[in-house]
Formats: sequence, C-alpha cells, structure tokens
Amino acid sequence: MDKLHIATYGVIKIPRAYCKNCKRYALIIDKIIQCCDMPYDLETIERQKRMVEALSARKRPSSKAIKAMLLIQNNKCLYCEIPFGTSYMHPKTKKLQETKVCCDHFVPYCYSKDNRDTNFVLACGTCNSIKSSLMFNTLEEARTYVQYRRAKKGYRKEIYIL
Repeated sequence: MDKLHIATYGVIKIPRAYCKNCKRYALIIDKIIQCCDMPYDLETIERQKRMVEALSARKRPSSKAIKAMLLIQNNKCLYCEIPFGTSYMHPKTKKLQETKVCCDHFVPYCYSKDNRDTNFVLACGTCNSIKSSLMFNTLEEARTYVQYRRAKKGYRKEIYIL
C-alpha cells in the first residue's frame, strides 16, 4: 500500500491510502484500511487532498423546493412533527411564540458543503438549533435525539395551542 494522504471532506479530515489488493483508495479508520479490514501502519502524512470542493457559501433552497418540502412534510417540522405556525409557551421566557420554518441541511453543511435542494429539510427553529451540525444514520435517530433534547429543555408537545 502506498500513496497515503489526508482526505478532506468539508472540515473533516480522514487518512486515506491506495490499496494494491483492491486497486482503489480507501479510508483508514483506527489504523485499519476499510476496503479489506487490514491493519495499516500510518506513516508521516505530508499531503492533503480535498475530496469535496467547497461552494462559495451556504445557500437556502429555492422557493419552489421549499413549497414542495412543505407539501411533502405536511406543513410540519420534520423532527418534532408540530405544524408550522403553531403557538406555544417558551419554557424559559414563558412568552407565547410561534413555530417558524427553518431550512436545515440534513447532512450538515460543515461536513459536506452541500447546498443542493435534496439536502434540505424543513424544521422549526428549536429543532434546527438542537440538531445543529450533528449527523445521524436515519431520520428516526435524528427524531429520537431531537425529541429527547426538546423534552429535556422543557418543550412539551401537549402545551402547544392549536
């Protein structure tokens, strides 16, 4: 194995090397090359290779995509499933507020730099800030985490006024 370098995906850096057995590049995680699960002795890595080119800046999805997502999501937050525009009592300030539409990168922008419409979902501001730049394998994992954190912060589904 040779041609060792650091592969950069957004701001994430992972060692990557060419495997002569598999005849392809593979990531090295915990000193194991991931293509054939063979131990790999990391040498001094001097090179870096950007795998995903960064776009100029974060962007919102098109208005057409937002309208389509509202229809697909039934005008509800993807994570807590509370309808947008629903009034609720904020747990800390005790003021009446309304759930607002926020565009969330499902795969966080800091990892992928992906501004394509297919990487966006609609979330309320609370869920969007809770999810932040965390990544999940499935939507159910994300929902479970976000709903747990909402409850811990004092947001309760039953106090929403419809």
